[in-house]
Amino acid sequence: MKTSMTLLLAFLTVSAVSQTTPKPKPISNYMREVGLIYIEEVDNLENECMENGHLGSGSLEARADRCDAALDRWDKLFDALERRIDLTLRESRRPAGDIPFFKLLQNTRLGESIFFMTCPPKIRPVEM
Repeated sequence: MKTSMTLLLAFLTVSAVSQTTPKPKPISNYMREVGLIYIEEVDNLENECMENGHLGSGSLEARADRCDAALDRWDKLFDALERRIDLTLRESRRPAGDIPFFKLLQNTRLGESIFFMTCPPKIRPVEM
C-alpha cells in the first residue's frame, strides 16, 4: 500500500512538473489601439445609457428610447469597425495574438450589448 501511494505521488509530481504554462502571444500595436477604441466606446455607451437613458430625466419610455438609440449607433459603429479589422487580420504575418484578442473584444461588445438590452430602465428618485 505504501509503495502504491509513493508511486502515485511520484506520478502526480512528474505530471504536474511536465505541464508547461502557455506562453503569451504577441499582439500588434494596431490591435492594441483597437482595444483602446473598444474600451472608450464601451465607456461612452455606459455613460449615454446610464446618465441619459436609464438614470436620466424624463419619462421611462423616453429614457429607454435614448438608450435604444445609443445601442443602435453603437452597433453600427462596431459593425463597420469589425469589418475593417477582419480585413486587416486576413493579412499574412499578423502576430499570433491578434485573432484571439479580437475575439475577446467581440465578446466584450456582445456582453455589453446584452447587459443594456436586458437591463430595465430604473426610475430616478425625484429631487426636491
